[in-house]
Amino acid sequence: MSERVSNETLEETYLQDQRQAPWLFANMVTTIDGATAIEGRSSSIGDEQDTIVFRALRAVADVVLVAAATARAEEYKRPTLPDHLVAWRRAQGMSEAPRIALVSTSLEFDLGRFGDRPPVVITSESSPTDRRSDLSSATDVFVCGSDRVDVMAGTFALREAGFGRILSEGGPTLNGQLAAAGLIDEWCVTVAPLVVAGESKRIVTGPAIRPAERYFHLDRALAGRTALFTRWLRK
Repeated sequence: MSERVSNETLEETYLQDQRQAPWLFANMVTTIDGATAIEGRSSSIGDEQDTIVFRALRAVADVVLVAAATARAEEYKRPTLPDHLVAWRRAQGMSEAPRIALVSTSLEFDLGRFGDRPPVVITSESSPTDRRSDLSSATDVFVCGSDRVDVMAGTFALREAGFGRILSEGGPTLNGQLAAAGLIDEWCVTVAPLVVAGESKRIVTGPAIRPAERYFHLDRALAGRTALFTRWLRK
């Protein structure tokens, strides 16, 4: 067994990875048997070191892309980072924390949870008109797609707004849409030492992905205290 990676080395490794904008990277945690949530939440799967990776990846992102349903289930709020990561971002000429970008057609979320830094909203033309108008007076709203959100158009809208490094935190359905569109450049996948069975989704769900978009190569695998931390790049 190789030496277990320390917290400091783990964080530094993910901070120093090359991600030249535009770049879309996804971060997910899964059990050995492929579950992404226990009782509807992923937070009960990861350990302290997974949290270190979670924060480091947020530190290098301009925006965190997440489905509104996942944000509700995981109780998302205004993103914050530890002081040393805030200092790291400022040294890179970045804001103290990334913005959140919520993907939603129903627009059923509480903007107040995000305090004075409301999320960007990516929605479709079929979203409730009054609700969309109210949100537009409080934050940036991008209408992308007719009946459902067009994730490719949404991604391009974020890039044009200055968010070059986009971190997807899922959930699996959003990841499936991004993967099917060929938008994911990098996967960061933590494999936790659990077997839970049940009906939890995999890290990607949806229709089969075209062969040209399926292949990635293993860039790195680090053995943590309990989990395995992998990084995969588009082949």
